[in-house]
Amino acid sequence: MDEQPDPPEFRVTRGGDGRLRKVRVRRTEIGARKRRAFLDHLAATSNVVASARVAGACAGSFHRLRRRDPEFAAEWDAALGQAEPRLDGKLILWAETRGKTAPRADMGEAEADDLDGFDPELALRILSLHRKRRADRGERRGPRPRVATREEVDAAVLKALKKIATRLDREGK
Repeated sequence: MDEQPDPPEFRVTRGGDGRLRKVRVRRTEIGARKRRAFLDHLAATSNVVASARVAGACAGSFHRLRRRDPEFAAEWDAALGQAEPRLDGKLILWAETRGKTAPRADMGEAEADDLDGFDPELALRILSLHRKRRADRGERRGPRPRVATREEVDAAVLKALKKIATRLDREGK
């Protein structure tokens, strides 16, 4: 049975004349399908490079998208939030199967098979990075500060000067 290629994906954009247009997502762009594949794999593995490979793009493309799209950045964080307990669980399972702790009575062979190719040192580094990033981000919560336009600055300065002039007129009388 031949595998059919995915149908083309489209997005809505505003043209130079201001009208909305439906345009085809280029193969090199990150559309909804690539985003979903990336986020699903990221939630399962915490591995950005492997997730990008599965989605059919490079990791740098997803990092750029994360910087410019707050919604995607929130979805990324949510995916990592889902991945963290999985990594914790795999570390516990790894310790149990390697004799570091007493094995649980309910642990089956399927769980032990989940550890094929599992690298506990890498898992610990990933968890450490996630927790550090989350702590760093906690200090910078909230929206990015908006930069005022030149006209807004001019208007604010003129308003402040007018207040000063009014106060000086009142005091001088």
